[in-house]
Amino acid sequence: MCSRIQSLGAFALVASAATAASLSFAACSPSFSSDDDPKTTSDAAPEDASLTDAAIAVDGPAPGTNPYGKAYPAKFQGFQVRNGTYPGSVIPNLTFPGYGKNGALASTVQMADVYDPEGRTHDIVVVALEGMWAPSVKAMMDAFAKKAPYRIALFLAVNDGHMQSIAATLPELDGWRSQTNVAGWYGLDPQFVKLNALYQYDQLPSIAVVDARSMEIVRGKLAYTAATAAELDAVRLDVLSRPPTY
Repeated sequence: MCSRIQSLGAFALVASAATAASLSFAACSPSFSSDDDPKTTSDAAPEDASLTDAAIAVDGPAPGTNPYGKAYPAKFQGFQVRNGTYPGSVIPNLTFPGYGKNGALASTVQMADVYDPEGRTHDIVVVALEGMWAPSVKAMMDAFAKKAPYRIALFLAVNDGHMQSIAATLPELDGWRSQTNVAGWYGLDPQFVKLNALYQYDQLPSIAVVDARSMEIVRGKLAYTAATAAELDAVRLDVLSRPPTY
């Protein structure tokens, strides 16, 4: 009987020690809030249901670099449009689920994809906010399909699909880019959450022009008209007439 009591006492001491160690570990362990989780910070892109519509390929340049490895400009980012001699902001290196130029698989496209400080392929970037259903968008895409803009990269941010107010999906975007036959970078931006600052309400497409050498926004909220191609070329020549701002 005495040995049984001793065994129980030893067991109690061991259990007590284990409990104390457990409590001590819990007290010393770091606590994590939602603010510590990088997936929940304000910098993280919102979850996009369309990502489940197609496999996402890991291709293209690393985040924050252009196709030939140049780091994206880190300073003076924002959405201010150039006003005369007052410089515009560097458009942020936003990322979108979509398709790279001539890309066969869905991937993540970013503004760095069209950053070209050496002028290897283009001088300016047209950032067009579009909805597939809009007649003016169709007119612009038809015009660009007939005659590609000279030394101009197209970055097309799409909110709605063929039905107004219904967000486009990756398969729908893939079919549309094949149908339009316009070479460029295509990304999904539902409700223009990321590019809303460049969106002219009730105007599709809403066009911004970016200096590819510095990614400075030089024009903003332009509408598409029959004269747009000539206007864009005039902007390109104006950009080339001065050194890059940044």
